Amino acid sequence: MVHEIKPGVYLNMPDLKIKEFKCKVTVLGLRELVSPGILPIRKSYVKFNLKSLLKAETAKGVENIQTLPKEPGSNPNIKTKIEFEVRISEDRTFCPQMTCDVFDQLYFEGLPQP
Repeated sequence: MVHEIKPGVYLNMPDLKIKEFKCKVTVLGLRELVSPGILPIRKSYVKFNLKSLLKAETAKGVENIQTLPKEPGSNPNIKTKIEFEVRISEDRTFCPQMTCDVFDQLYFEGLPQP
């Protein structure tokens, strides 16, 4: 069954309790990466999109965090701990999901390849 929302009718949103959380992410490594292009994988790194956890107006002042490209190849060990604080809902139903992307540093200039 599909519910139709009529113009001028607003849904009641729950009163969300917002709390500051300290997040700790340990990145041990990446395994079996496959290059989407013809070039082999050189040095991979992970970019954590912290802006995906925040409201649009709050996210403007936040920078995303990324690991450093170190080991070459398709199975690099990264061994990095990333810590940050974020204000999100205590209710897991309304918690945002953090996205992350893996890139490959192609040359010394740092041209990234997703």
